[in-house]
Amino acid sequence: MGIDRAGWRDELRDLIGDEVRDFLFFNDASPRLVISFANDTDLVVSLAASERGGPEAVHYVPGDNEGIEVW
Repeated sequence: MGIDRAGWRDELRDLIGDEVRDFLFFNDASPRLVISFANDTDLVVSLAASERGGPEAVHYVPGDNEGIEVW
């Protein structure tokens, strides 16, 4: 799934409600988050500052009344 092609918003929306199988954080030469879903889809989010349109790449809220994490 890449934001540089048509249909990516629909693909992202279709993941809402799907079971997350794994959530990985890589802090190496290519910092990124990888969210793996039970349907064998991987959502990869670059955390590299050079690839962002603003100061934040991802917001994560683990549950009700829990703090937000921002990358």
